[in-house]
Amino acid sequence: MGLGVAALSAVWVGLAGWLLGMRGGLVLAAVNFPLHVWLFSQVGEPVLMTLKGPGFYVGLLLGAASGWVRGLVERLEASEERYRSLVEMAPVGVLVHDGERILYANPEAGRMLGARHPKELLGCSVRSLVGPESLPLVPTHVETLLSPRESSEYPGAGRPGAELVEVRWRRRDGTPVTAEVSGARVWYAGQAAIQLTLRDLSAQQRLQHSLERLTYHDPVTELPNRAALLQEGARILALAHRQGWGVAVLWLGLEGFASLREALGQGRVDRLLRQVGERLRRVTREQDYLASCGGGEFALVAQNAAPTGVLRLARRLQRALEAPLFLGDRPVHLTPSVGIACYPKNALDLEGLLSAAYAAMQRARSEDCRVALFDPEAARQAREHMVLEEELRRALAEGELTLHYQPVLDLRSGQVAGVEALVRWLHPTRGFISPEVFIPLAEERGLIRELDRYVLREVLEQARSLPGWVAVNLAPQSFREPGFVRFLQESLEQTTTAPDKLVLEITERTLADPRTAQPVLERLRALGVWVAVDDFGTGYSSLTYLRSFPLDHLKVDRSFVQGIGSHPQDQAILRGVFFLARNLGLECVAEGVETAEQVEWLRAEGCALAQGYHFARPMPLEQLRTWLHSHDSLRSSSSAGDNPGK
Repeated sequence: MGLGVAALSAVWVGLAGWLLGMRGGLVLAAVNFPLHVWLFSQVGEPVLMTLKGPGFYVGLLLGAASGWVRGLVERLEASEERYRSLVEMAPVGVLVHDGERILYANPEAGRMLGARHPKELLGCSVRSLVGPESLPLVPTHVETLLSPRESSEYPGAGRPGAELVEVRWRRRDGTPVTAEVSGARVWYAGQAAIQLTLRDLSAQQRLQHSLERLTYHDPVTELPNRAALLQEGARILALAHRQGWGVAVLWLGLEGFASLREALGQGRVDRLLRQVGERLRRVTREQDYLASCGGGEFALVAQNAAPTGVLRLARRLQRALEAPLFLGDRPVHLTPSVGIACYPKNALDLEGLLSAAYAAMQRARSEDCRVALFDPEAARQAREHMVLEEELRRALAEGELTLHYQPVLDLRSGQVAGVEALVRWLHPTRGFISPEVFIPLAEERGLIRELDRYVLREVLEQARSLPGWVAVNLAPQSFREPGFVRFLQESLEQTTTAPDKLVLEITERTLADPRTAQPVLERLRALGVWVAVDDFGTGYSSLTYLRSFPLDHLKVDRSFVQGIGSHPQDQAILRGVFFLARNLGLECVAEGVETAEQVEWLRAEGCALAQGYHFARPMPLEQLRTWLHSHDSLRSSSSAGDNPGK
């Protein structure tokens, strides 16, 4: 009877432990001790037997054990639930299959494979969802995963940290999707299975595709850009070298593109460029490679092209742009120039061919012939100009340029009215370089403003040592520079030079735009600087600026002076200019005077000032001082001879 009571007590405590856990079972066993004693007393068992009997201790042990087992089961269930939740919410796809059929798919796997619900994938064949080209990469035989030695047959199978492979999958609608996959051996529903983890690469591939388009395509014309041209062009040249083909590179540039952008704005110019790109694309051959190089310029690599065929292709590109393009109802006419370079005649690499074609395009533009083949001599001159440009920059930085001065005489008194400053360049190795070479180069390469400022600074530093005023030639680019007048004012103040000591000589071309010229001339007049029109009669034909602009001198071009005594037409023009100048209050300066006959004629016709080789050649400052002393001595002796009584 005692054993029955003990067993009943143990069952009760064990059930309590299962319900309340291990700690609750122990507590209930202790609390149940009085009940255990009372039960034993009811059946006539002594209390000591209660403690000695196994029932009490079995109850304690069973309560604790049943509570521990219940806790373990709960933890296992919680762990399994957490794992399932993680798998269900995972941002990667998870598939479990038995080698043939899919046993489990999480929501992400369903989305990746085009299923409305992951349950739609259950029972589907794995092979039906994998592209044929990727089947060898995906483990589909569970047996290969049962042995660790054989698990390496498939990439990423059966081992932690295994390599990942890219697999091409087929969605339910047949569209492809690429995923990064790893495989592992698992037990699922009591059987050996394979778990595949899939990471969708679609977004990554779209981003990569977008980056490639940004890197290798022009966003305006949708044509390949220069980076793509360099890659594809190199491949074409390598193929041409192996096959023995000829290759031509054509460079097409749109004339006046910069001014077009200023007039229309970038948005409208982009619309024009899209039309240009589309027209050029339509006339290129299938084997040709057309690319946009920016700034309204395009390059085309023509494969297996004979010289005559290349010329026809160039003409075809030009004809494609002959018809006007339209911005709404507004027609826009473009003038393309094309340069051509051929492989292997003109260059052996793509960069060389592109440079040669660009140089040919520049020649076509400058000579107004629209199409030009690469000329090695022109390229040599271009390289020479590039070297000379760098040397001119160095000469400006190191003060290598010097000034020569040519006197300007007053024909009425014989005195020196002033001098003209002329820049000279004595190169340390090349020797004397003519201004007719380096001044046009400075204008072409954007150095003329720096050169003009260099000359002005030198002139103002030496102005005190010069007789009368000093004239300086000023390029149109310098005249139109917004900061020029301020620079001149600061330079005059720094050198304490009187403004009326300086004469700025500008060409008629500078005055062609009155809206730009008028404000600058008025500021120069307010500053006190004199202004002369150089080479008068050879440039801007209108004479309205003579009455509109604040001017001081007219320098008559030497070509008219050379005609004195031999060309009556030149003499008639000079008389008209002198008459016009006198009535407008301007002084005339005759350039290029070389004979005494010319001097006498100019004096008789009322020309005030003259300069030329008859009086003196341009000379350095020290030599000018010697010449001035000699000239003054000669004038003094002449005056004494004319007036012997003095």
